[in-house]
Amino acid sequence: MKRSLRSVIQVLPGRNDDHGPPDEYDPAAVETVVSQLQQQGVLVDARLTSGERTLILQIGYVEIYAGSLILTARNNPRSVPALEITDAISLKSFPGIKDAERLPVFQEHIVLECVIQLLLEHGIGLKHEGLLIFPALFPATAAEDKTDIKHTVSLYYDFTGAIDNIYSSLVVRLALSESFGRVRLWKDRAEYEQPGQGVCGLRKVDRRSGLAHLDLLFGNQTPPDKRGLFTLFVEEHLRKEGVTINEVLEMECKCGYRFDQSLVLEYIAENCSEIVCPRPKCQTLNRISMGARKTLTNNPTLKTELLALKTVVEWKTKADISEVKREMAEQKPSQENPIRILHLSDLHITADCDPATLLQPLIADLKDKAEGLGFEELDYLVVSGDLTNFAQAEEFEKAYQFISRLIKDFRLSAQRCVIVPGNHDLSWKAKAYDLAYDIPKGQKDGSYLQKDDIYLVRNENEYPKRFENFSKFYHELLQQKYPLKIESQCLVFPF
Repeated sequence: MKRSLRSVIQVLPGRNDDHGPPDEYDPAAVETVVSQLQQQGVLVDARLTSGERTLILQIGYVEIYAGSLILTARNNPRSVPALEITDAISLKSFPGIKDAERLPVFQEHIVLECVIQLLLEHGIGLKHEGLLIFPALFPATAAEDKTDIKHTVSLYYDFTGAIDNIYSSLVVRLALSESFGRVRLWKDRAEYEQPGQGVCGLRKVDRRSGLAHLDLLFGNQTPPDKRGLFTLFVEEHLRKEGVTINEVLEMECKCGYRFDQSLVLEYIAENCSEIVCPRPKCQTLNRISMGARKTLTNNPTLKTELLALKTVVEWKTKADISEVKREMAEQKPSQENPIRILHLSDLHITADCDPATLLQPLIADLKDKAEGLGFEELDYLVVSGDLTNFAQAEEFEKAYQFISRLIKDFRLSAQRCVIVPGNHDLSWKAKAYDLAYDIPKGQKDGSYLQKDDIYLVRNENEYPKRFENFSKFYHELLQQKYPLKIESQCLVFPF
């Protein structure tokens, strides 16, 4: 017997006027049954791009196609577990599904729309600059990323449950809240940062027997209120997922010194917000992040802010689903058309720049059919050097807005952007050189400068950090870190 989707049902309104025969069913009763069956995982209730409501009763097809899309993302040659949203509906082949087992085109489209809606609703996937990204699937990265955590760990949770799904949905919802900044993703780690507002982050460590350990990471520049709101958001999410959590207070200085929990609790009891590292050569002042209960006691207004954030997340999730469906409904240009590459250079965007003003003449030149090029879509974007003027974080934020608008207006994706830094995209304020009266033994040519009787000798640890702001911008846009090590900065992009 051939497999078919005979149980796809389009639910139409009952009666649209006050006349004619009575409805054949009670809409309220149908809604109750649909809601109960959906909660039990027996059916999927979705709305298509056409606006029609659809119920899928054969859940097996949803699982099969969801698994195939996840495999496609995992096999992405760019090492980012993502797929282009517009490609999801037009893949020539689906990993794990034989051609003979695929559904007819119309039915396949229905299932794929429902799959993507479910992935977004449940936080398994994150809509990001034309891509559907899976936070729980990031592979292990270079060694420098594994040791790049320089933030105070002051709270962690031990919990059980569907660990990967819980972590993924938490990462996605924090990103959707937009309250903590743009997200940067690694394997089992996510960071959120706003210029001048410090870093908030998560790190998941899997343990045996289905246990997980979740660290909350904060930079020393992160304000107490933002730390508190982030903590409340995390705990609220874990409790909503029905997991048993064990909150543990612990701190680690950037030098590696770990504070005893009892000492941290003493400081909190005395309403102290900072603690000094006792190591003589360190003496760093570390901020203390309190648990959710203590945070609410000190600042009750955070509960109102949390409710507002949850509303934003719900609204943003629905908006993303609607936007994705619009994108999927649009036909992509045939591959027979010419490949259109937009190449920009030397934008020199400043902190007070208005990206919309900068974009207006460019978009007009590209889209205007009478006096411009008449292009509604682009295939690739290349920005080669000097996006900013002084490599400030605020400048890169404006550069991000500029590129994000181009991605949206011309149906691009972050995956089809090639971004190359220029000399204005590295910080000249970074302390990359040490003063010396003699050239240190073994110093390579080109690694020092002479000024009168003094030598400027390259500090090999600090020198690569000139690219830190660019690397953060690059990571937030492409979800792939721009390497700080010189020997790793030749990147290959397969298209």
